[in-house]
Amino acid sequence: GGLAVEAAEGCLYHEVVDQRGEPHLVVAFNAGLWGYDSWLPTLSALGTALPGTPVLVTSYTLAEAEDDYDVVRRVLPGARWLWGEETAPHPGPPRGGGAQRHNAAWQCFLAGGAPGGEGGP
Repeated sequence: GGLAVEAAEGCLYHEVVDQRGEPHLVVAFNAGLWGYDSWLPTLSALGTALPGTPVLVTSYTLAEAEDDYDVVRRVLPGARWLWGEETAPHPGPPRGGGAQRHNAAWQCFLAGGAPGGEGGP
């Protein structure tokens, strides 16, 4: 087996999750979960359709990652954290002229879990 990368562009992931095979990893680069309600059905779908699949979310800043974490905890209270929000080991280039960097922070969780099985970072 090799590595296969499949991108879902021009659609919302929750609209196509049932049409794709089960991924080994879901990645949302600089997603801004905290700022877009359009992420809420996708997060719910991940918890239902792919509860054991790791979901990696990156953010432009650590503060944004903390806000994303709060959204995930609210929408997926059974999420199990592989690691919580932290500075990414290899952030990308600066975004614009400010202090934000592409993929500056990251976190990873399993979208589902047994009730009471939630874990914090």
